[in-house]
Amino acid sequence: MKRDAFGQIERYKARLVVQGYTQGGDSYDQIFAPTINFESIRIMLVLAAKYDWDIRQPDIRTAYLYGERHDDVYVEPPESYGAKTGAGM
Repeated sequence: MKRDAFGQIERYKARLVVQGYTQGGDSYDQIFAPTINFESIRIMLVLAAKYDWDIRQPDIRTAYLYGERHDDVYVEPPESYGAKTGAGM
């Protein structure tokens, strides 16, 4: 739980760690991590300087952290957790 300065509950927080190793299908062994080539960045900077474009850098790292899910996700605590279901959650 996230609390404000007065101790009131501001919002609930949760971290989901899902068992990716139980994923089946063809994409289990593939890694999807898009990256950019430095030459591409250099070309974009040259074009921005030539055509007087504004350059902005979005905060991509926290885009996934505060994303909203619109579908159901079913998870269960690991066997080593040892607590009753729903206790402390």
